[in-house]
Amino acid sequence: MEMNMDWIYIARLAGIVLIAIGALLILLPGILKLVPSLEKAHPLLWYTFYGKDGLVIGTSPILIIIGVTLVLLRKLVA
Repeated sequence: MEMNMDWIYIARLAGIVLIAIGALLILLPGILKLVPSLEKAHPLLWYTFYGKDGLVIGTSPILIIIGVTLVLLRKLVA
């Protein structure tokens, strides 16, 4: 039972971190307008698929890697 509670704590903490990073990424296009030098961020942090006419579409590969890792770890533990 103790192991189960540890897993729930870790999953909640990971969820909170992912939500915070996601919120930051939602705000990133507005931040990029204010500070254009951030557009040259490392590709693992932000990868822009499309950026034209004020529309920026991109993703964070590191978030995808973290998400897939958490799903795989959960399947291995369960």
